Amino acid sequence: MITPDLRLLSFASQKSSEKQRTSFFSRCLWSLSILFLCGLSLFPRHAAAELKLRFSGALESNLFVGLKPETTPSILPGAQTTSNLGRYFDYRNANSLFLNLSAKVSNNLSGVARVQFRNINFSQATVSSDLQDYGKVFPLSVRLYEMYIDFLELTEWFDLRVGQQRIAWGKALAFNPTDNLNPFNLENPLDFQERLPTPAIKASFYMGEHVTLTLVAQPFYVPAVLPISLFRDVATIDFDFNSLVPKGFKLEKVNSNEKVQQIDFNIENMQAAGKLAFVFNKVSFSLSYFWGRLYVPVPSASNLTNTKLGNTDPVTGDVNVTADVDVQLVYPRVHVVGFDMSTSLGPVGVWAEVGLFIPHETFALNITQSIAPNLVPNDPVASSKLNPLSSQPFCPEPKAGEKKACPDSFPSTPYPKVTVGLEYTFPGGFYFNLQYLFGFFNEQALDKLHHFVFLVMRQGFLRDKLLLQVTVGGEVDATPTSGDSGDGSNVGLAFLVNAELQFKPFDSGTIVLGAVVGRGNKGTTLALFQDLDQVFLRFRLNF
Repeated sequence: MITPDLRLLSFASQKSSEKQRTSFFSRCLWSLSILFLCGLSLFPRHAAAELKLRFSGALESNLFVGLKPETTPSILPGAQTTSNLGRYFDYRNANSLFLNLSAKVSNNLSGVARVQFRNINFSQATVSSDLQDYGKVFPLSVRLYEMYIDFLELTEWFDLRVGQQRIAWGKALAFNPTDNLNPFNLENPLDFQERLPTPAIKASFYMGEHVTLTLVAQPFYVPAVLPISLFRDVATIDFDFNSLVPKGFKLEKVNSNEKVQQIDFNIENMQAAGKLAFVFNKVSFSLSYFWGRLYVPVPSASNLTNTKLGNTDPVTGDVNVTADVDVQLVYPRVHVVGFDMSTSLGPVGVWAEVGLFIPHETFALNITQSIAPNLVPNDPVASSKLNPLSSQPFCPEPKAGEKKACPDSFPSTPYPKVTVGLEYTFPGGFYFNLQYLFGFFNEQALDKLHHFVFLVMRQGFLRDKLLLQVTVGGEVDATPTSGDSGDGSNVGLAFLVNAELQFKPFDSGTIVLGAVVGRGNKGTTLALFQDLDQVFLRFRLNF
């Protein structure tokens, strides 16, 4: 979260490999499903007599209405660009069918499969021939959420779970620095609790009444589902591109094209983790270790591929310049050492969670150019001014006492992420949850970690037929690049408010009306959500 070549032939080869991998996984999915069902039918009669099948699921319909058009920061400080994410969340309807199947053969052998069928009512028809394809006009996606088999008590002290599964570690609510085995699923950018189940083998060893050792192996790497149009800071190059333009010219816009590192499917890229959990004096502790890759990419290189001259500014007389930049995003390997604890102090529940991220590999930002020398026709002098690096590098080695021209995109310094929280339910049913965070999931360096506070308040009415929940998030950015000027002279502040009113007219039916509003200074993480101001309506039936 190995670098692919940016040339056309290499790109075509990558697309071919991607199709092969997609086909391979489709065949594996169908094969596993058939084996799972056939395996159940091949059990002996005495085992079949014990077989218990249980079906459950839900129907859900969501309507999102955006309150403002989408604009997102470009890699040029202060500039704005538009993206398709605004259309996606401005007015969107999504309908889903969730199906859950659990098969219990015996007390020691069982399996679970969860599937989602979903459409978002966005036509994918782009040419006239697509209109004859129902799947293009009215697209439907089928998603395998989980499918695993449990082998319980293979010995008195050993359980085994194999398959696609969600392995949740940590004690905090939603923000868990020790929960690194499943990537984020931020298809809905406001749902921080959603993760992608991934194929894994999990072995649990019970070493006494209050001690458990868990070992996990994941055969390959799966990146996070990340709306890059929203999280532009992931692809932001920490470099002042204005410094490349000589006097008399003004860099008006930088168009960024991000290339993502392709992680090969081989044993060298498998991931592993272990956790020792124990209880002492009514306090739950766990120590954990994770070896793998970050699920959110970081930029490692940038190549200026084109420069275009625009109109002349009538006030300053400067010539406006637009530059095209290719950005390479990578997923660095890390070691994560984790610790968490939870207990109750009377009626108050408290927890703490720490993850120390230790980079296994570092990336120094590399900026290059492949701009044609004749930028201004028949004017080599003006062309050379717009291509100053034809004679010197973008990122020269700093002299003694000088600051690097291009900072490391992923430095070698370890950095901690911390979550501390408490919860309490007052007499009358008012629920209160308060958490402090140091470092958000997309902040990947010691000098980029911000401070956050999240407060969840929930109160039920009419015997919980009506439920009001308000989530408030606050952020303080005190990094060296904080503030609207980006020089650390001012502290950056931001907030996010998510309010939901839930009506439950029947035990299995729910209607939710909600709204989200966010604001913040430039450079803050929560300010990324200010273009997603929206109201939403959700209907759900459980069965």
